[in-house]
This record gives sequence, structure tokens and C-alpha cells, in this order.
Amino acid sequence: MTALPDKNEINLDEPPSDTISSVRFCPSASNGRLLMVGSWDCTVRVYDTELNRKRHQFDVGEPVLDCCFSDATHAFCGGLENNIKMCDLNSGKHFAVGTHDDSVRCVHLNLSRNIMTTGSWDKTVKTWDPRSKSVTVLQQPDKVYALTSVKDMLVVGTKERKINIWDLRNTAEPIQKRESSLKYQIRSMAGLTIDECFAVASIEGRVAVEYVETDPESQKKKYAFKCHRAKEGNMEMIYPVNALAVHPVHGTMASGGSDGVVNVWDVAHKKRMSQFRRQQTSITSLDFSKDGKVLAMAVSYLFEREDQPTKPCVDHVVIRSVAESEVRPK
Repeated sequence: MTALPDKNEINLDEPPSDTISSVRFCPSASNGRLLMVGSWDCTVRVYDTELNRKRHQFDVGEPVLDCCFSDATHAFCGGLENNIKMCDLNSGKHFAVGTHDDSVRCVHLNLSRNIMTTGSWDKTVKTWDPRSKSVTVLQQPDKVYALTSVKDMLVVGTKERKINIWDLRNTAEPIQKRESSLKYQIRSMAGLTIDECFAVASIEGRVAVEYVETDPESQKKKYAFKCHRAKEGNMEMIYPVNALAVHPVHGTMASGGSDGVVNVWDVAHKKRMSQFRRQQTSITSLDFSKDGKVLAMAVSYLFEREDQPTKPCVDHVVIRSVAESEVRPK
């Protein structure tokens, strides 16, 4: 299907040449429209999304599975060959700062503690404190598939639907061990700003909203919902939910799936607020800008359909201007 033009969207010039794994805006207010893009083409690129111009390109020598800014001029990335690298936007250089024993699947900044965390298929999470240069290893029950934060807490999703919650102020032991309320493999996670809760998305077109507190009243509030499903002929197609992103101002949540659709959800009131036009193939990553006025969407085919052995379009990043009515709860 060819997507119709949308006046609120532009495609970034000079996109990566292979599958896009991660799009992350800079958390600094002054540089809030700088976007980092990690790809399987072994590059990390930084774009000025207002000018639609590539500012930097780091050739890191391995497929990038995740990346994010640590501050306005530094960023981390992790990849298929186990390395963690820092990219310096001032010098334009990159260098290795550490390794895992297997591929680095997740790179995440806990904004509350300003601690960089990396999750790996080697069944560990490592925290990297740039101030003290200390590294802490947190053992996990299985391969790490997703990471997110809820204030000072780090939420880790692993293989076999396991979730461990760690307090970054004291990482001697996880404060909680639980299973996802979803029945299928965890694909993505996001820390929410309502109460102390987080969202978990699965490969089976569902998202669950879970609460950190274990008391019965809090646990009564958790729920799950179906999404990223479509009727095709007489069949219901169920698509993985690859990406979640929380609006920094209104606390609503965007989800992106392998159906090429982005939905925006009012999590507190349990309803969908808006749906953006369908892209040509899977949404692999999402992120809102610091001011919440722009949404970056990575569009890359993940070869999940046997009836479609070739890419339907080139890999690209869509920058969408977001209207208040699309993301603000009514």
C-alpha cells in the first residue's frame, strides 16, 4: 500500500541504508530537536530535525541495536558485537567505553538519576555513571529485551516475559520480580507519568499498563488492551507492537506497530485519542521531542511476513508535527 502525502510529515534527508533500530531526541531543552538515529548499517547519525539536515555521522563498525543521548553533546550506542560506545558531538569522534558478553539490545538514560543503562543478551544490565565513571552489573533472569524507568526505578523486561524492577539508589537486589501480564514475548516498554506505572508491549498486538506498587488497590488498576490489528479479507492480522513513547507534557502514549500505524492513547482514561496515517511498513522506533511538538517515527521492514520477502520501501525516518488535539487528554 502506498501512503498518501501528509502535510504534517517530512522524511529526513540522508537516511540510513539499512534497518533503523532506534530514534532518540536529545533530552536537553536547548537541543531538543536534535535526533539520534541508530541503524543496522553500522552508523549513528544526528539530525537537526528543524532544518532537515544531518549534523553528524559516526561509523561505529557494528550494527547498532539502540542508542540515546546522555546530555546535549554526548551519546551512547550499543550493538550486535557487544560494544558500548560514546559519541562526542563536539569532536565528531566515537570510542568504546565498555562491553557486554553478548549483543547490547538496550541503551537507556534514567533522567531522574542521570545514569546510563545498557541491557544485553548476556543476561545483565550495566549502569554507567558518567560523573563517578563507576560501572555496576545487575544480573537478570534471561536475555534483556527492553528497559525503561519509573522515577528512580529501572524496569527490565527479559525473555520468557520476566520483569525485574531495581531501585537505582540501592542496586544490591531487585526490589521486585514478576511476570508480564501479557502472554507473549515482550517487545517494548515505557515508563508512564501517571502514578508509578509502566507500559509493556508484546509481539501479539497488546499493551499492558502495570503498577509498581504491589498493594491490592494498585494492582486492581492494571489493565491490558488490544491494538495494532487489522482485518485483511476474512482474517484478523495481529502485529507486534515495536515501540512506545510517552508525551513529555501530557503523559499520553504513542504506540507503533508492524502494521505501519502509530496510535496515541489516553492511558489514564483507557481510550485511543488519535491514529496517524499508515506508513508503508513497520514502525520500529518512536520518540517525542523535548517540547512534545514533534514525533520521530522510524520506518523499516522487519521481514516478519513470509508473503513479503523484499522491502516495500527504503528505510527512512518520518518527522511529524503533532497537534495539541492529537496528544492532550480531553
